[in-house]
Amino acid sequence: MVCRRICRVFLLLPIATFAAAAGETRECTDIEGRTMEVTFNRMGPAGAVLRMDGTEYTVPLARLSPDDREAARRDWRIQLAGAAGERENPRQ
Repeated sequence: MVCRRICRVFLLLPIATFAAAAGETRECTDIEGRTMEVTFNRMGPAGAVLRMDGTEYTVPLARLSPDDREAARRDWRIQLAGAAGERENPRQ
């Protein structure tokens, strides 16, 4: 039982580390080359929901640079994995 809990911690540690990074401010570039400092908030039905200067903006993925598009998808997958882990293991 103790071994399972320790193994879970070591398996989930990289996910938790990346999930923390997902909420950090990063420089994002659109397809026209304009850059902005944003925080990835979540993925919505119309695209990535980004926060800039305290306001949320929904940006279609097609408007983001290929690198930022992939980063948004990666951050979204990390958030989903973290949420699934929380539902799977309610506070023990």
